[in-house]
Order: sequence, then structure tokens, then C-alpha cells
Amino acid sequence: MNQYNSAKGSHDDVVTEISGQLGIITLNRPEALNALTLDMIRTITATLKVWERNEKVRHVMFVGAGERAFCAGGDLKTCYKVGMEYRRGHTNLKVPCLFFAEEYQFNKYLWNYSKPLISFMNGITMGGGYGVAGNSKHRVVTDKTVFAMPEVAIGFFPDVGSMYHLPRFKGQIGRYLALTGNTIEADDAHYAGVGEYYIPSTKKVELIQALSNTGSVAETLRSFSFDPDSDAPMDGHADKIASIFAHDKVEDILSALEADGSAWAADIYETMTAERSPASIYVTAEYFRRTQHKSVDEVLDMDFHLAQIFVQRPDLYEGIRRAVLDKQYKPAWDPARLKDITDEHVNDYFRPAAYDLKDM
Repeated sequence: MNQYNSAKGSHDDVVTEISGQLGIITLNRPEALNALTLDMIRTITATLKVWERNEKVRHVMFVGAGERAFCAGGDLKTCYKVGMEYRRGHTNLKVPCLFFAEEYQFNKYLWNYSKPLISFMNGITMGGGYGVAGNSKHRVVTDKTVFAMPEVAIGFFPDVGSMYHLPRFKGQIGRYLALTGNTIEADDAHYAGVGEYYIPSTKKVELIQALSNTGSVAETLRSFSFDPDSDAPMDGHADKIASIFAHDKVEDILSALEADGSAWAADIYETMTAERSPASIYVTAEYFRRTQHKSVDEVLDMDFHLAQIFVQRPDLYEGIRRAVLDKQYKPAWDPARLKDITDEHVNDYFRPAAYDLKDM
């Protein structure tokens, strides 16, 4: 980005620069879809602290390197490796929880940052990537945005403060995404409320130049943004999603899908009952209920409590193995079926955890 006449620095996986009034942070692991590592979180945090004291920097923009992804989430391979060391008894619980603790503290810092943060969600934006984007003040969807909170597919739960944002998505799409782990593309992401602005990816350079020369962030973003005006949001199923996923109990959602009788409903039913972690689905549904009316900071504190329990359970490692280590692997979920989940099983996930976020 030297064309911006910027002061530029690099820590390999994170590139930082100042262009006029704009600080630019590039997530720079395109070969890994810009997935976040602990070192990246620390580098970004340190940069933001410096820029918070720099009067020349009036706002900050996050972008992803390459064209494929903004950020696909956290570094699952490292999570698997460290977590398995804990499960084998080689480390204590604090070790696999360290990444989550620093990530959630980072998410809090973003949400409470004193200067406007802008996330340009070009390409894949999932999981921890939405921890960056969702907790930014200004969120931009592009024509290439692909969005998901896929945690129920890896034996986890939608974290990074997303349980504050997902209930605020239009027409129960947030609960739908949380419980299915399904992906939506640009028009639907904008319709749902993943981002307030819809700006073509081809306008990135022009947008950066404009933000470099102005203090009016919202006005500038609005001037580049337009409404894609989808005639059939969510592939024409927006009304069904709003009705079926208005239920807060898994059993009621499944019953409504069965009663619908359409091929679309049958596909969603199959996804939830045959592909996703049963424990993750039930715990996520309960967590969706428990986080209503909580602040972002409160949700992130709750995220850390819940993450500690998931780290100790087998489903997280079964799901990561399937997602990134052996795509042919069929996870052995525990319990194996949705109908095997009891209230006691769900409540056990919400028992007191070993650590509070402030302890880490």
C-alpha cells in the first residue's frame, strides 16, 4: 500500500501503516485465510495502544491480505495441538485457555476503543474474524463477503462477543446462523445486518484514500455504500427463518422444520441432526437465551467461562480434526445424537469455571 505515502511497519503476519488520518492494519496470512494467532492479537493490540495516543491517527481500518478472506477465525491447528497437550495431561488448563483469554480481552478492547474502528470484510469472515469486525464501530460488507459463525460444526459455540450481535440480526437470522453454522454471502450478510455498509471490493483503494483525508468516517462510508436490494433474501427463505427460528428451544425448531415439509427445511434439519455437534447446538441455544440483554463486555466474560468447559470436552477436538486436519474424518460427537442431550448435560456447561477473564 505504498501508494498511500504511508509510514509502514511489519510483523510478518500483521502489517501496520498510517496514511494521513487513517491507521491501516492488514491481517497478513493469506495462505491461512488470515486466521488469527496469539502473536497477531498481541501485535494488533500494541499497535492500537500506540495509535490511541497518536493525535494524527483519527480512525483505524482493518483489512485482510489477498482476495479470499478478511479473517477466517482463530488458528484452529494451534488450538488443537495445545488443547490435546492439555487432554493428555502434559499442561494445566490455563495453557489452552490463554488464547481465548487474550482474544476476548482483545475483543473488549476493540469494542471500547476510543477512536472509530472500520472493518472491511472482503472475502471469508468467520468466527474470530467477526470478533474483529463485529466489535468494530463501522462494519463494511463487500460483494465478496462470505459470512458464518461455524462453531457448532467444530464442537464449540459462537464466541468473541457474537452473542451480543447475533440476536440483533434481522429476522432471527442470527439464531439460524448460530445453530446451523451455515454460510451466507454478501447480499444476505448485508440484509441480515452483519455490516451496515455495502461497498464493492473494487472501491477499496479509493475508500482508503478518502478515509485518509477526512475525519468524517460515517459520512464517507455512506458515500461509498449502496443497498444491493435483494429481491429474495436468504434464497427466498427469510420469512421461514424468521418464523422457525423464533423458537428458542432446539426441539421446537426441529419440529417446525419437520412441519414445514419443504426441501429447504429438510436440508436444514439434516444439517442440524446429522452433521453438527449435538452438545454445541443445545448449549448454543441455551447460551443465546442467557445472553439476552447482556452488554458486550458481559458476553465476553461469559464466553471465557464457557470456553473453559468446551476445552475440556472431546467435541472441540473431533470438530477441529474434521475441519482442518482430516476432512474425510467423521467426528464421534459425545453425545452422538441430539435426542441424547439432557437438561443436566446442558447445565453442566454453565457450571462455575476455573478462571475469570480478569485472572488471566
